Amino acid sequence: MPASPGITITTHGMSNEYARGTTDVPRSLGYAVVVYIYVPTIAGAPYAEGWWGPKPYWDTPFSPIGDDGSWSCLINTGAYDMSATEIVAYVVPTTSSPPIAAGSNAYDIGQQYGHDKIPTPPGMVASAHVNR
Repeated sequence: MPASPGITITTHGMSNEYARGTTDVPRSLGYAVVVYIYVPTIAGAPYAEGWWGPKPYWDTPFSPIGDDGSWSCLINTGAYDMSATEIVAYVVPTTSSPPIAAGSNAYDIGQQYGHDKIPTPPGMVASAHVNR
């Protein structure tokens, strides 16, 4: 493990379906990347306030790290995901349990992480945060 582990988000623009980046944490040590997006309040959306949600899906939050340290995560999987204004990526042990939600009330559960309450997975060793 590097003395000061790092992660970067290199691709994340509004037209991108994927967030991509690199990390210096080796996959061989049992780590993966967990990505969350922040979707603000949108008129007509099925939620009243903005929310943070894991990607690519609520129940499958891990994105593998490649042999070269690269990672890629599908971030536009739902109707409102293209409206995301922030992305955060964490390097975590694959044995961790990142905050997730599932079922028909996923938006309600995601709202427990308001704009100022970014979910932080246990065991996180590196993080990156960007605005879109």
